[in-house]
Amino acid sequence: MKRTFRLFLLAALLVAPFTARAMCYTVFDRKSDVLYRSDAPPFDLSLPTSVGITDSRFTGGYLVIIPVNDECYPYGVLDRATNQSAFEPKNYYKRLRGKE
Repeated sequence: MKRTFRLFLLAALLVAPFTARAMCYTVFDRKSDVLYRSDAPPFDLSLPTSVGITDSRFTGGYLVIIPVNDECYPYGVLDRATNQSAFEPKNYYKRLRGKE
């Protein structure tokens, strides 16, 4: 029994670093209202964040990146074809409450 537990613990320790963890990217405006939230970055993150924020539609905002295990509900994500919001805020709140 002790050996089985040790093998299980060793296997868990070896697998733990490889478990995937999603990131949630949220951009807030100066008043701390959410402008954008998605599991996809809002702009090219290979640039310094200050350059990405000022060169995009989020001027004056700030970016928060949070590792999450559950869903990152999208908000303010634009549909590239229509340039309209792909996720309506009223539906976002329904989804949070589990009514969708």
